[in-house]
Amino acid sequence: MAHYLSLADYHFTDTAEDIRGADLFGENEERLGKVKDVIFDHQTGEVRYLIVDTGKRRVAVPADYIFRAVADVDAFRVDMTREQLERLPEFKDEYLENEQRWSEFHARQEESLKKWREEMEHKYKE
Repeated sequence: MAHYLSLADYHFTDTAEDIRGADLFGENEERLGKVKDVIFDHQTGEVRYLIVDTGKRRVAVPADYIFRAVADVDAFRVDMTREQLERLPEFKDEYLENEQRWSEFHARQEESLKKWREEMEHKYKE
């Protein structure tokens, strides 16, 4: 298992960009939430997930599903509706504390993302 960490309370220097606090928009420019944290691979430094506060709970959105918003360079987009985002399992910091918790969360996450991918395939086949 890769060793994942979050930025948590880390503060960047003035020259580094901190994306925490950025808005996340979905389909139809709907605001889905705010980026609250970043999960990265400790060995490679690669960002793996953005932790998004939806106003109801926090979810982990894979970084490779997210891209910069065109209209607002300080925001991000994901090709999901609010309903699809809300189907992602709730993320809790304690999932990063041990391999079993992370594996269980990751399995639930993958099942939710599989459903989303199937919906996207169906949408684009029409």
